[in-house]
Amino acid sequence: AKPRRMVGKLLTGISTGTFKPHDDYLLHFDAARPSEYLYWQEGRWPANVSLVHLYWHTHHAYVDDLWAVSAGAASLQLRRLFGGMFSNLTAKGLDVHSAQRLILAQLSRAQSECVACASPPLLRCSLDPDRWEVEGDAARSHYSRYRAPHCPVWDVVEGEPFTLLAFHKLQPQGALQARGVSQHYWMHSGLYGLYVGKDAAQPIPHGMYYEDLMLGGSSHPLDKPERGGKQAGWWKPTWGGKHY
Repeated sequence: AKPRRMVGKLLTGISTGTFKPHDDYLLHFDAARPSEYLYWQEGRWPANVSLVHLYWHTHHAYVDDLWAVSAGAASLQLRRLFGGMFSNLTAKGLDVHSAQRLILAQLSRAQSECVACASPPLLRCSLDPDRWEVEGDAARSHYSRYRAPHCPVWDVVEGEPFTLLAFHKLQPQGALQARGVSQHYWMHSGLYGLYVGKDAAQPIPHGMYYEDLMLGGSSHPLDKPERGGKQAGWWKPTWGGKHY
């Protein structure tokens, strides 16, 4: 019989490390005096797998876009451009779109310098802009809905860096924008997904979670059983993902 391919689950996101990784950064939104923000975090892949289905989880009324990039923060010059993983773009005289142009310029430069990259620097996945539906005829009755982005298969290499970026601004479909009020809001920017091995016989961890991937997490992202990593149990061959 043809061997069934094992499937693992990815669950990660941008986190300050305070509540790891859900709803742990607080942003201020004011419809009368709007501010725009960038939050980013770098990680490293702990296994050689193929990401076959990705989807984002966030508060859509406060998010303009989310990016997953196969390049590290240094390659994108994020600290030089923005000063740290959190940036109030408005206070720096920027907005979401000008910040994106700066990052894409650095991504283009990194691509030109990529000679022997196992995983070329690319924008691998972003938020689907068509993620709203209207209930009835009321112009203000917009609701965000699940909409998986149509991202191509992403073959990741153990140890290579990637960066998640969240671009925050009030969306015109959001109730806060419609009411014209000011509010502090707890945010999260999560990336979920499913992955498989590079071939059907390859053993894979059944899950890769925030602590396994993101730099600054509670365990080193490359911890393996022989290194006494916190998540070492996920690497035992008997776990091996789920079969489908």
